[in-house]
Amino acid sequence: MKRSQESGWPECINDLTKRSDLREKFKEMVAYYVDDIDTDRVLILVPASENKHLAPAFDFAFDFYMVYGRTALTLGDKVSPTK
Repeated sequence: MKRSQESGWPECINDLTKRSDLREKFKEMVAYYVDDIDTDRVLILVPASENKHLAPAFDFAFDFYMVYGRTALTLGDKVSPTK
C-alpha cells in the first residue's frame, strides 16, 4: 500500500509541483496496466528497473504504483503485479 500513495513514490514525483515539472517525461515512462479500480480508474505498475533511461530527472530506486484515469492512457493487456 505504501508504494501506491503519493507519499510512497520516488521523491522526484511525490508532489504535484514536482510531477508537473516532469510531465513530458512521463510519456517515456515504462508502466504496466495491473487492474481496474473502478469504471474510470486503473492501477499502473511502474518498475524501477525498466525506467533507468529516464535518469537523472527520475530517481526510481523501487517499483511503485499509480492510479490513473482510464482515458488518460492507452492501455495494453493486464499484467500480474508480481511480473
